[in-house]
Amino acid sequence: MKRGRLKKNDEKKKQGDIASKMEYLLPPNTSTPSKSLNRRTSVVLFTVLSTLITPHAQELTSFTEKVDFEMPLLKMSLMGDRLAAVSLDKIHLLQMAQSGLKEIQSGSVPKTGKDLKAPSDFKLLDNNRVQICYPDGCFIGDISETPAWKYYPFPSDLSPAVAVSAVYTAAGVLNAYVISGTNSAILRYGEDGKVIARADDMNAATDLTTSLSFERDVYTYFLGSAKRDYEPDTIASNEASRKLAVRLTRVCNADRTFELQSRIDLALTCGEDEGNLEESIVLAAIYDAENDRIVLLAQNVAANSESKEVKICSFQLADLERTFDDTWNVCQNTSHLTSSLCKYRKKGIDDDSSMPYCFIMARCGGSNHRYTPCSAYNNHPLSEPKLSNCDLAKLNTTSYACLEQFKPFVGVVLARLARVGGRKAVSLALSTHSVAFVQYNDGSLIRVLLDEKANTSTVSEPLWNISLPRAHRQSIAVASNRLVYLNDTIVQSIQITCASLYQTCEMVVNKSDRELLGCGWCGLSDNSGYSISKVDNRAGGCVNKGSGEAGVFLVSACPPHINQIVQKSVNSEHIVWEITGTRLDTMTFLSVKVCGQECIVTTEAKERIICVTSKRKGMSSNCMVTLKGRLFDQEFFMKKSLRISIPTMQQENSSSVWAVFVVIGFLVVTCLIVPCFFRRRFSNRPTDASKPQHVRCSSIENGRGGSTNSFAETKLSTPDNSMATGKDQLNEQKPFLNANKKRGTNQSTGGSTGSDDGEHCVGNGSSVRHRKSAKLLKKARRRAGKRPKTI
Repeated sequence: MKRGRLKKNDEKKKQGDIASKMEYLLPPNTSTPSKSLNRRTSVVLFTVLSTLITPHAQELTSFTEKVDFEMPLLKMSLMGDRLAAVSLDKIHLLQMAQSGLKEIQSGSVPKTGKDLKAPSDFKLLDNNRVQICYPDGCFIGDISETPAWKYYPFPSDLSPAVAVSAVYTAAGVLNAYVISGTNSAILRYGEDGKVIARADDMNAATDLTTSLSFERDVYTYFLGSAKRDYEPDTIASNEASRKLAVRLTRVCNADRTFELQSRIDLALTCGEDEGNLEESIVLAAIYDAENDRIVLLAQNVAANSESKEVKICSFQLADLERTFDDTWNVCQNTSHLTSSLCKYRKKGIDDDSSMPYCFIMARCGGSNHRYTPCSAYNNHPLSEPKLSNCDLAKLNTTSYACLEQFKPFVGVVLARLARVGGRKAVSLALSTHSVAFVQYNDGSLIRVLLDEKANTSTVSEPLWNISLPRAHRQSIAVASNRLVYLNDTIVQSIQITCASLYQTCEMVVNKSDRELLGCGWCGLSDNSGYSISKVDNRAGGCVNKGSGEAGVFLVSACPPHINQIVQKSVNSEHIVWEITGTRLDTMTFLSVKVCGQECIVTTEAKERIICVTSKRKGMSSNCMVTLKGRLFDQEFFMKKSLRISIPTMQQENSSSVWAVFVVIGFLVVTCLIVPCFFRRRFSNRPTDASKPQHVRCSSIENGRGGSTNSFAETKLSTPDNSMATGKDQLNEQKPFLNANKKRGTNQSTGGSTGSDDGEHCVGNGSSVRHRKSAKLLKKARRRAGKRPKTI
């Protein structure tokens, strides 16, 4: 019955559950109670909101300041808000945002042989494709675990390469500038991955470097450095001087000549003298597409230069384009006969300005390094329409391979950086149009203001600088208002805000007018503070985040800072306090409180304040110190709870006083306890000599038995008796002892073990001598075999 009842209850319960579920599955035109309708609506709304909010919350929480890939990162590339970083075996794709970084995809690098190699060049092409170059060739593929890579091998004479810079154009053509130990050339590849055109450098060129490559409009550009003969002087005076200079190379993307005859090299200088080709090398460079300019770090390497300074310079691409076009046009307007007059340039026939073609050399590549002042391409008649630099394939000629302009294009100096030791700038990133970050090979990172109107003869003071751990490879970039850099296995980011960059007041003081962020310092009353921009301050942002108490916004100086309070001296009425810290003299109309008491200031200096309070009892070991006054025409007060420090001298004095009290107490206790101790000790010994002591003596007579005598009134010598008393006792015992001798009893009082006769005497308080005698008498009785009679 019971089991049947339970079964019925279970069935009812199931029916109730089904009915409750069917409330949400109503047929059309069926009315529902309002309670069920509200419940259904709530469920639907909750589901929709969860769908919308949950991914957004996960997206926000997934961004972090840094991402650790647990493998040394070698290079990185930025495109928009996507950042790609490469290690020896992996490529990681990250997304950048205001809230930080997060990894969105990863893939394997192409297989280049048994040993993993470090890439020479690495670029992010779009949201999923990368270009990666190694010493033996370049690869283009997607970022996935099983990517499809297209291989572009280098010719044998350029492999292995020591430096590579490549551009994958919008038309799908790969142009690569490759430098090996013996040769260097610009390579163009076809769709099949094979070289279809090649423009070699002059073999006489040395110290070649490549730092930047990019595509703009219908041209590909390569930026680097090279050391070669200064050919205009060689032709004019046979003086072969060699100069190391920055060089920008342009090639037409539409060039179909095998030698890439559209190539033009243009010397750049980061200085003020247009007539002088300043010897320098490019350390790092970027193409600022937003402002259409090249910004580079150039270091002076002239032998007579003592400063070896580093300068940041900019070159507008529009101006460079005009210079490239002018270089081509000058040559097309010059006949071969006119160009032959360049050998007389230094003989005063004409000045340099009237002979611009003498600084443009037309040369063939490879081993044929003839120095020829330029003239019209293929002796093209000057009266006919000029040839286009990108249409030379139509003439099907090899008149000359390329042009090189030796008269330098002068860029604008934006900043001069101080040279510190042997450190070397290795990376450059632009924060805005007027601010750049520079990283050095020792891990130093600075933020510097770029000012085209600044005095270029003075060294630029960094706005901000920190020392980072030295990375495996230095590389920095800026995107989404964040500075990103590689730190060994970590991609690290810093938000470009006042609070993130300037951690202390000393870092930001007096920089508000120069720093584009407009940073100042928000000083708080609890002895702390943080950096904040002028805009945020005007919006009421300078407050204590915990208490909501308003702070003081400072731009030209920093508030005082309290480090310690010392109880300098104490007397019966006053305590002298010393408050130590920094910038303690910056406040005017200063009032001080120590432990809630007014402290009269007697000395106010940069690093200490001395003041006096009245002495009071019950002071704790911690004390609240309060400073109040005016700070740069603003009311300001600060307070800090500190542990009171007591100088060692005061501690020693207090210790001496305690030591005196301890000694006096010890002497008092000693005087009370010692007499009691001796009195008690002597009181335990018998001192009444008149009290009779019972003595019992037993004698043995020659082994035949003996007798025992008792003397009730006999007194024996004890430690409490005098010597005289002892002698009297012995005199009283002599008659008894003599009587025993007459009866033939051999008396032994000394305890001799060799006597057959003896006497044993035992009395109250007897000495050890008597106890030994008793032991000897017992031994003698055992030998005699007879027991003494007891009296």
